[in-house]
Amino acid sequence: MDDEQKNTPKKKKQAKSSIYIWVMIPIMLGFITLAVYGLQWKSDLKVQRVIVDGARHLQAKEVVALSSIQSQSFIDQIDAGEVEQKLLEHPLIKSAKVESQLPDAIRITIVEREPFAVVNGNPILYVDSEAVLLPQLPSVQFDLPIINGITGIDAVELGHQVPNPSVFMAIEVLKQAQTVGWYHAISEIKIGTNGEIMLFSIDSGVPIFIGKDDIAGKLQRLQTFWKNYVKNGTAAQLKYLDLRFDGQVVVKWDKPNERTTRIPL
Repeated sequence: MDDEQKNTPKKKKQAKSSIYIWVMIPIMLGFITLAVYGLQWKSDLKVQRVIVDGARHLQAKEVVALSSIQSQSFIDQIDAGEVEQKLLEHPLIKSAKVESQLPDAIRITIVEREPFAVVNGNPILYVDSEAVLLPQLPSVQFDLPIINGITGIDAVELGHQVPNPSVFMAIEVLKQAQTVGWYHAISEIKIGTNGEIMLFSIDSGVPIFIGKDDIAGKLQRLQTFWKNYVKNGTAAQLKYLDLRFDGQVVVKWDKPNERTTRIPL
């Protein structure tokens, strides 16, 4: 009697285990079937659309052509990394991400390089804020400062950095001009052989001697001077500005009196 009572719980456990196994087998088979079907379904999907995000200067159709993705290609056969590398070969594309968007699309997301300044080449070209050389964009007009006096541009490949210290220096000056709100007031920047920086204003092309130190402080003084002393049309009365002296702006006025004024700022 005691032996029968002891064996009863074991039999119940064995029965429960058997039921669990028989329940799980069809469930697992169902999962496997669904997985196989899903893989087969995915392998049959074809590209019907290519969606392009982030294109501003390039047209979407140009980006699609660069990707070499063909309509009706099998989606699971597209190598996203390979397509991204193809896109990055274009000098205007800074980064690229390629993703499938099931059931019928590929999404391409790009970040373009933005022209930051003009450099004198043949033809005239652009550089971005990292000194990467960019092509002309005939369909787009940019109001950008010119970095003048740069040699060797024609030897630089598009999409590569310009290996010229003067270009990096000019870009740094223009970045600092952005912070004080004077970037769009500069028509030209020139770096002398001795590192001296010279600007020309868009308004009347006034020469502005900056020197080669405390650039941020001098640009701030320039902004303050222009705001307080230059009104509409009066820039034409300026012959040049000289900010190479600490704490002041030396102003050379044009005819008739051609006087020089020192304004502490």
